[in-house]
Amino acid sequence: MYLDIACFLPDVDFRIASYMWHDYDRPHDEIEVLFRMSLIKIEENKIGMHSILRCLARKIIFEGLHDPGTCVGSYVPVITQDPEKRIMGADQHNTEVAGFEIPPNTTFLSLGHANIGGKFTGALLSVRWLHWQGCPRDIKAIDFHLENLVVLDLSWSKVNESWGCWKGIKMEHLKVLNFTGCADLLVTPNLSCCPNLEILILERCSRLVHLDLSINDLKLLVTLNLTFCSELSMLPVKMDGMIALRELLIDGTSIRELPESIGRLVRLQILSAANCFSLAGVPASVCQLKALSVLALDDAKILELPESIGDLGELRCLSLRNCRGLEKLPETIGKLKDSLVELDISSSGISKLPDSTKNLRSLKVLKMDSCFIKEFPRDVGELINLEEVHASWCRNLEGAIPSGILKLHHLKELRLRGTRISSLPSEIQFVSSLQTLDLLHCTLLKELPLLPSNLIDLHVDPGLTQDM
Repeated sequence: MYLDIACFLPDVDFRIASYMWHDYDRPHDEIEVLFRMSLIKIEENKIGMHSILRCLARKIIFEGLHDPGTCVGSYVPVITQDPEKRIMGADQHNTEVAGFEIPPNTTFLSLGHANIGGKFTGALLSVRWLHWQGCPRDIKAIDFHLENLVVLDLSWSKVNESWGCWKGIKMEHLKVLNFTGCADLLVTPNLSCCPNLEILILERCSRLVHLDLSINDLKLLVTLNLTFCSELSMLPVKMDGMIALRELLIDGTSIRELPESIGRLVRLQILSAANCFSLAGVPASVCQLKALSVLALDDAKILELPESIGDLGELRCLSLRNCRGLEKLPETIGKLKDSLVELDISSSGISKLPDSTKNLRSLKVLKMDSCFIKEFPRDVGELINLEEVHASWCRNLEGAIPSGILKLHHLKELRLRGTRISSLPSEIQFVSSLQTLDLLHCTLLKELPLLPSNLIDLHVDPGLTQDM
């Protein structure tokens, strides 16, 4: 497994890499062992390796395969590998020109910009991960036999919906298909050739305008990533066939509306639609997504949220940053008392939090920077698990901070920069966990009460005195 990781691109997504090791009994345990031995690093689901350790591993593989009588082993960057024999060959050039032969039992194959000929099609039977970021549009190998392929990475290549291999390709075991940055892709291909697909990545396909209807037949699809497909303006009307979908990422697209059928994606956990500047509404059917934990609608043109938003009993994060047309939250938001951990209404049009907000006892982070809130929530003391309050540059926020703040025993950050608040309660000294207090440019605040002894970062205007 250590040698496998050395062959991958740096910082590969662990979820993708794990498909290479489904034959292992407990791959997560082996990854943990490598991590504890400092042979690999793991950050935010990315697996990486120090360059020295990577070179060492590749040298081990290289020496295991090198044959002085052939060209195999002459070029290290592009790798083929057998997990049992730990052998490797490499070629940075066009395979036909270089006379390169793909070793038998190859499981990881990176081809760079090679345009392989028909004679190679049978040599790919054992390949589980095909990394072909320079795949040309005029491919010469028409009939691919990729029965064991689980990961196909064609990112930043020239493939499009008319690519010569789509009709002849057979990938029944394919789990991951990566089209990141395929600027020539206008329409997704017919995906009936990979019925077991679990991750489909179309990120930054800047000219993509249409999703083939076959996408709704992917009953095992878990992740659909359409991030920054800037020309994509609509999702399929029927999405209910993707019954396993857990993650739908449409950030930075031109999507105008979400289809009603989205409410039938009963396993959906993450719906991220940040920077969808054309998104004008959220259908009530979204509130049928009982498993939804993250809903991000930053920068949308929405004017309201469905009144039944409180039915999302598993919702942990609701982000409405820069939704300038949104003037209020539904009163039913208080029903999220056992689930909602983070609420972000920064730079929105909201001027008052609903009374039911006091019921959000699981809330840890409240962000309302640069919005139109006029007064600090009077019942803030009821939010007993609150750790962060961000209310900087709320120009209309004025008056006193309520004394109920002393109940916030977990509060670590209180940011009120640029507001018109006039006083802090003397009880703030008892907020023992408070570490950061930002009061810069609070021009109506003339003095400070006694502050908590554990305070680390205090930001105030020069001349503001503290009452001792």
